[in-house]
Amino acid sequence: MEELKTIVQRMIDAGEPEDKIREAVRIYKKRNQGKAQGSTVDPTMSQDDMGSQLDGGFSASYDLPQVDVTASQEEDTWIERTLGKNVATDFFGDLWRAGEQGLAQGATVDEAFDVYKKGKNISDAELNRYIEVSDALDKTGVSDEMREYEEIKNEAGGGVWGFMKGMIQTRGQVIPQVIVSSAAAMARTFFDSEEAALAAGTGAGVAGAAGSFVPIVGTATGAIGGAVAGLTGSMETALTLTELLKEELGEKDFNKENIRAILENEEVFEDIKDRALARGATIGAVEGVTVGLSRGVGAKLLAKGAGKGKIARQVTGIEMTGGAGGEALGQVAAGQEFDIAEVLMEGVAEAKGVVNVADILAKKEYKINGEKRTRKEVLDKINNTKPESLAEIQFDITGDKNLDNLVREMRLPVMDYKNNPVVNPHARQVSDNAMRCLVKNVAMFGLGISVFTGMADETLPDEEKDKQPKGKKTPPKKTETVQEETPVEQVFDEGWADAFVEGAMKLIDGGLYESRDQLVDFYKSNSEAIGVLKDKFPEQKDKLDKAITSLIDTFKQDTDSEEGK
Repeated sequence: MEELKTIVQRMIDAGEPEDKIREAVRIYKKRNQGKAQGSTVDPTMSQDDMGSQLDGGFSASYDLPQVDVTASQEEDTWIERTLGKNVATDFFGDLWRAGEQGLAQGATVDEAFDVYKKGKNISDAELNRYIEVSDALDKTGVSDEMREYEEIKNEAGGGVWGFMKGMIQTRGQVIPQVIVSSAAAMARTFFDSEEAALAAGTGAGVAGAAGSFVPIVGTATGAIGGAVAGLTGSMETALTLTELLKEELGEKDFNKENIRAILENEEVFEDIKDRALARGATIGAVEGVTVGLSRGVGAKLLAKGAGKGKIARQVTGIEMTGGAGGEALGQVAAGQEFDIAEVLMEGVAEAKGVVNVADILAKKEYKINGEKRTRKEVLDKINNTKPESLAEIQFDITGDKNLDNLVREMRLPVMDYKNNPVVNPHARQVSDNAMRCLVKNVAMFGLGISVFTGMADETLPDEEKDKQPKGKKTPPKKTETVQEETPVEQVFDEGWADAFVEGAMKLIDGGLYESRDQLVDFYKSNSEAIGVLKDKFPEQKDKLDKAITSLIDTFKQDTDSEEGK
């Protein structure tokens, strides 16, 4: 362990963060698994203590956690053996291990159906084969991260908290492993089990016929949903059968004699079969509905022009919800103890469900005036057609957002305010109509639709409502009588008087009135207000009169001066 000491010491000296030191130690122990027995270092030694033994009594000032440097329990894959053990190879190695586990799980389905169908009449050779594939599944190695997740979850008591704590402390590293394992199990089941393949085909036929009557589903989508329902239901039935047999055995060995003893007990075995079928059928039904719904939603969103990222997120959410719901209902149907952590984990596994709409997301279609064309033909048409002729061509683009945006053009002739074309437009008319054309083009991308938000239904365009029977005139619209508002009575108080006189004085002093006639007009137009001043506020009236008289005198002096010249 001298090498590990040196690595830790260098990282401490370099000021590396705690999480990076822990990760380095974890990678080192995996790379050197099985070599720790000859170490002179206590595997439970903390990094503080480790640092204090380095370079002649170095004393670390860091409060670092305990680090376990015992050998990894996961078996290296060819990836790690070929390229060495590091963060990248460990990640892909974990995915490889998960895939192997999923394939091994799928390999048990066909043999489990032999047990399900034949019961006590199954041959020793078939029963031995069933035990062999089940043992092979048990021997498939799991990753250190998955093992750590299970330990954390169990220590926390399971449930939602156990699931969340396990996910947080393993930094969600088990999520891609669960997804890969689930996908591999389904694939192996489909190709390995005749019963599962038959169930998938039957489900596709039945659901496809039913889907043709459901607008949001459709024939193709219904067929795919039915196939998934049949495949998933049969796989879950077989896997649950093995799980229930092991539960029935308890502490007993999973061998030929003990299993056959259960098969000979018809009452017990029939109960196990019924529970396995109930769980499988329930999960399969939910999966089928979920796939049909997710594909229907995906197709609708794509038709509305939604981006592939948005479609993938919504479909994944539907699939995860359906997966978790199916697992919960399946546990209840089989009479098993409800395990919410397993329900949540199944929801995580169904994040792979986005592949169910891969064909929808990948679909690209190009049309010119209703005829199917290639992308190249559309581009050639755009590049080789005169701008004035493009407006007369109808382009329909599906699944290619960049090209779709390119062909959304709008043209508008230069028109006057009566919408009549202008033969020789001037610059202002050209500019105004360019802006009008820009607004129309922007509307083709959906911008401005929010203007209609909150408007009454009768104000929106409606093709059906706008149609009028021949020979009938549109009845005149009823005009609502608008009740006139009662004018507010003017309050003439001292505040009003001060404000009126002050405003008038500012106009007079500001030079607004340049002749005696203009002052007379002011006086006449404000006769009512001046009358109120005379009756109620003589002081303010006197102040205003003096200002007006002074201005009139000024006008008179100016007039006399002009005459004298």
